[in-house]
Amino acid sequence: MKKAVKSCEGCPALCCKYIAVEFDAPTDKEDFHHVRWFLMHENVKVQIDDEGKWYVEFGTRCKNLNDKNLCNIHELAPKENQVKYGEPQICVEHSPEDCEFHGSGAMPYEQIFADHLSFEKYVEENLPSIINKKESDKEEMPLIKLSEEGIDELISKLEKLKENKEFEIRDSDDDGYAFELKE
Repeated sequence: MKKAVKSCEGCPALCCKYIAVEFDAPTDKEDFHHVRWFLMHENVKVQIDDEGKWYVEFGTRCKNLNDKNLCNIHELAPKENQVKYGEPQICVEHSPEDCEFHGSGAMPYEQIFADHLSFEKYVEENLPSIINKKESDKEEMPLIKLSEEGIDELISKLEKLKENKEFEIRDSDDDGYAFELKE
């Protein structure tokens, strides 16, 4: 027998009071300081989910919630409240059966940081290389000096490789370009 879908009636709208945005896991001191900065703001958390993905969460109430914590644009809302393109897809896919309130209540997060101190402790214990890495530890790329003809020949060969999709050129700031060979 199929379980009946519960409505949002009586729910405190936990899913409608934050947004979470994925970002790349911190890998160096600069990233570490950015995450610390996030966590020094009110209503901001950082989470690592059960797949190792990192998210910054902003505690903010959806503008479409009414005073009963129900959505004013939901497909079950009165027709005059519904919007041209319907609910955002993320809302449509979020089922009351497995939500934070009616469902198991379990969030898929392995770690949640609500302040910079808990994040700093986590990094010290689990990712010490991030904060211990010195600028001098960075590997310097060897400089290759080429003649005018050598440059032209290199560019020609790179163009051919690029046409065959054997590598990618990535602009890497003022220091030049990075090349990545594809397997």
